[in-house]
Amino acid sequence: MTPTTSSQPPPSADTERAASRGARVALLAFLALCSLFVLSSTWQLLQGALYGATAPAASDERRIDPRGPCAGHLRRLAAAVDRGLAVATAAPSDDAALELFRGGLAPDWANRGAAVAACAPEPGGPDAFAAVDRLREAGEAVSRRTGGDLASARRDVAAVLPR
Repeated sequence: MTPTTSSQPPPSADTERAASRGARVALLAFLALCSLFVLSSTWQLLQGALYGATAPAASDERRIDPRGPCAGHLRRLAAAVDRGLAVATAAPSDDAALELFRGGLAPDWANRGAAVAACAPEPGGPDAFAAVDRLREAGEAVSRRTGGDLASARRDVAAVLPR
């Protein structure tokens, strides 16, 4: 075997020292940046833990008058969601649970336009209505999902429990 020869001359001692110094500077800069990140994160966590997280100011703007007509409508709509969920638990299947849930909503949610109209002029009213509407959608999903689970559990109990 013949050794391969390089066309470049070997690095001088000055070049090696400069490269070593550059690597040290880059490493120190990286460590300083990491240390700043860790210190900043720790400071933020301590502030949150010691002083408690405060709600952003925007949440105050989203609040509605608790005695106003919008709040009354939204309370009735939220109560209808609770009522629908309570009724849906007795369903024998997913589809029946969804129908029972929607039936439980019917008296109040059939007049949802009145709630929209009452909440539209109030600051934060549209956001408040959207929150109650998301509650309705979540209730629908829960009733659909748990209706079948409860039905199968009821069948299991009926199979082992004599009448």
